[in-house]
Amino acid sequence: MQLIIVPENRLHMYQKRGRIGDIERADDQLDERENIDNAIMEFVKIFEEVTGNEFEPWERERKF
Repeated sequence: MQLIIVPENRLHMYQKRGRIGDIERADDQLDERENIDNAIMEFVKIFEEVTGNEFEPWERERKF
């Protein structure tokens, strides 16, 4: 799952779900988003639903 900003400040959310290596049955989506704050909130919600883990961006932790 990725949030992507392309030239002209267009924002897209890309998702691909499925088992690793099973390209034929993978489900992928690319949707344009208008608001970056809403896109981030949606990203976090989907991430937590799919993984069962709390989302914490790398830049907040500063631990590598």
